[in-house]
Amino acid sequence: MRSPWLARLYTANADLVTVYGTWLQGTATIERGLEAFFQTIMKEGTLKTLDVQVRFLKPDVAIAHVTNELRGEVSANGQQLPPQQELSIRVCVKENGIWRVAAFHNTIKRPSQAPAR
Repeated sequence: MRSPWLARLYTANADLVTVYGTWLQGTATIERGLEAFFQTIMKEGTLKTLDVQVRFLKPDVAIAHVTNELRGEVSANGQQLPPQQELSIRVCVKENGIWRVAAFHNTIKRPSQAPAR
């Protein structure tokens, strides 16, 4: 998985918030951030899409909720982390007939818990 290919999926002024809370703005910054991610902590990792749900707000604007499973991620000290699921929300827009991501926010998915009383 190479980031230049992934970066082309975004609009020129896109925003991407990583699962670690890093806010990347614009295609060039997103490309550099994804490249660093895939060359370090996800160098040997895999990403598997588990679920995609799309809701159209307008014919050229959609929101997608995507659940992925990360495997093979390593910590800063090189220890392999257990598999985890991430949930992202993506705002997609259709530009010149091509769907691109305008905004992407990612988080680690946790089991649902009942609210405290």
